[in-house]
Amino acid sequence: MSQRNAKWLVLLLIVCMIGILLSGCGVLDKLKAWKEGQVESENEEITPPVEESELQVPAAEKKDEVVGKGKQIMLYFISADGSSLTKQERTISITESIARKTIEELIKGPDEGSGLLASLPEGTELLDINIKSDGLCIVDFSNDLVYNHPGGAQNEELTVYSIVNTLTQFSSVKEVKILVNGCEIETLAGHLDISETMSRNEDIITP
Repeated sequence: MSQRNAKWLVLLLIVCMIGILLSGCGVLDKLKAWKEGQVESENEEITPPVEESELQVPAAEKKDEVVGKGKQIMLYFISADGSSLTKQERTISITESIARKTIEELIKGPDEGSGLLASLPEGTELLDINIKSDGLCIVDFSNDLVYNHPGGAQNEELTVYSIVNTLTQFSSVKEVKILVNGCEIETLAGHLDISETMSRNEDIITP
């Protein structure tokens, strides 16, 4: 090998070594930066992701309006002419059992001076109420619902659907089963069959 070629070979080796050293510094710097970043990220508080359900408004009671510290409900009483049901708004205190409180308000009757008529017979008491997961609401009344009922096909229908329509205003209630003193009965006054579950009846409500 000539002296000139040997010099070029030595020069080439020097250049290669410099390149390796420079690239090595870059790799070390990157490794150092990555390590420091890892340490910082470990010291930071980890914020868990927000579940999608937490960003959505529950659908269960969307149509039940809450007013201040109370809940606004609809009660269905008999119209002044006794031919249909008319809704009356009322604000009740928020409780664990809104359905129970609502039926208790229905038993109290319409507001004085409203011109509406009570839909449940005098003396009627709520014994129990239970809403199943499938949307069936079982409501149990005292014997007064039958014994004190005035009778008549129309009055019987209005009484039954005042209960059913009042309860089905809640999205968790799809159908209603009426019991008297814990027992299934066929009718309140001999006309309307209530031995089966009852669904909401909009046709009986006046605008």
